[in-house]
Amino acid sequence: MRTDFYLKHMLAAGMVSLCVLMNANVGQAHYISSAQEKMIGAEAARQYEAQHNAVWDQHIIDLEAKLIKANPGKLTSNTGNNRYLEAVKVVADDQSENAYTFPGGYIYMTQGTMDRATKKILSGGDRYNYDCNDIGGIYRASYFSGVMAHEIGHWYNEDYLRQVDRRENLNMLFAVFGQQGNASAQLLSQLAQRAIYDVSDRGMSLQVEKEADSTGLEFIDNTNDLSTGGMASVFTNYIADEAAHGYHDPTHGSNAHSNNDVRLKRIFEYWKKISNGMITFACEDRGQNGICFKMAYGGQAISSDPSGYGMLSGRGDTSGQDKTYYFAGQLAKAISKGYVSPTNNRLYIVSDEYAAAYFGMKYRPDGLILVAFSPDKKDMILLSRLEDLQYHQIRKARSDFASLSRSEQAEYNEYKYMSTHIGLRIGFLMPQEDSSQ
Repeated sequence: MRTDFYLKHMLAAGMVSLCVLMNANVGQAHYISSAQEKMIGAEAARQYEAQHNAVWDQHIIDLEAKLIKANPGKLTSNTGNNRYLEAVKVVADDQSENAYTFPGGYIYMTQGTMDRATKKILSGGDRYNYDCNDIGGIYRASYFSGVMAHEIGHWYNEDYLRQVDRRENLNMLFAVFGQQGNASAQLLSQLAQRAIYDVSDRGMSLQVEKEADSTGLEFIDNTNDLSTGGMASVFTNYIADEAAHGYHDPTHGSNAHSNNDVRLKRIFEYWKKISNGMITFACEDRGQNGICFKMAYGGQAISSDPSGYGMLSGRGDTSGQDKTYYFAGQLAKAISKGYVSPTNNRLYIVSDEYAAAYFGMKYRPDGLILVAFSPDKKDMILLSRLEDLQYHQIRKARSDFASLSRSEQAEYNEYKYMSTHIGLRIGFLMPQEDSSQ
């Protein structure tokens, strides 16, 4: 499916004249307009969906809407704008772990990606909660935001338009497209086929993929409840796949993405940068148990660990690795916004209901969540979700610790350790109830 084949075919068919090719207007910002990009993308989506079962998933649609709302002026849905994102679809008959962006904002996530993040392998196939509008779903929603924000980054960075600009032969075809305003059905079909081929064969450069990662991180960080730790979890899963199955990249044919360990390290560097050097990670090889990545804050392990780096304990629907990533991404965000600093180092464990009322989210009855408040207490960032200790037990934990179960004591001690060892003072009360400020 080479570009020069299309060009020769068009010339032979008399669809493109050499005279027109010689007079192509190259003074525009791009060879084609946003409207023409949308036409090609719509045709590519039509052809792709003719071969695949692409469906809408309300939680995925809600997640995309949250990212759009958090990035006004950059991301738009179909509200009369020239460039806008279509609703993301799930490819129900594709079990690979992948995602695709076609021209014009048509994005697809595969069922394999969905299953990797949501299936309860040991409990009969039920799915973990991934509703981004529910505090109970924040970890899985963050995972999907890492996949989705990268793909949206391709669209926002105009990667398809830039790719067209760089291809000399393809440019000539698009120049004709641009002068005519529309394309014949045959030309449009072939341009769409080329777009599908590029996506499936990863026809983007390493630099373009790096930029999409970077842009995606920024989009996620403009929310207060989705964590860039989700993207770190995606790359860590890919690294685990490579180690387990022996292939270099789980997408089988991805020749443009950087090595996943490089992509993960870039996230660690991003967290270190925006946290003013406070958040760092180290890799530990657990032998048969795989590789884990542990966190330090201000040079101190976040849990009791002789290595100098630590992890939060996995509970409920998330592993210790994923929970640590979520916390790291959110804490880095809080530091970058000035919500956590050497002079404002107090965090709070509050009720789900309290946080949910602020964010307009659903909540777990009697649930607890760790948050960072802005200095004026008018804004907050979710940092971590408690799984065992409940709101009605807060005072009991401080006055009658022995009455708590082992798991409740362990969770209490985990946050108490951070409060006493790494310089983050964690209050177990609502801020208006805390008299120790």
